[in-house]
Amino acid sequence: MDNLVDPALLPKLVRYRCRRGVRELDVLLGGFYDQCFSSLSTQSQQAMLRLLEWEDMLLIDALLGRFEDTKDREVERLLEQLRHYANRL
Repeated sequence: MDNLVDPALLPKLVRYRCRRGVRELDVLLGGFYDQCFSSLSTQSQQAMLRLLEWEDMLLIDALLGRFEDTKDREVERLLEQLRHYANRL
């Protein structure tokens, strides 16, 4: 996604895309959204939207540390925050 999303629409779009085909991702991403999304920087919020464009299995691999070469520093930071959040569950 090359274009930035309207900041007024971003939270609803990200929340919708947190709903996945894998229940574990639903719980992790939905919980992270509910507890952390509003406190993220605008850049991190946009990175979350980019991250949610990934296929479920690639996202799972990235969260488990089996895939790390994202070439997107902001997405890498967000993945680290998601891993930290997952460890607290």
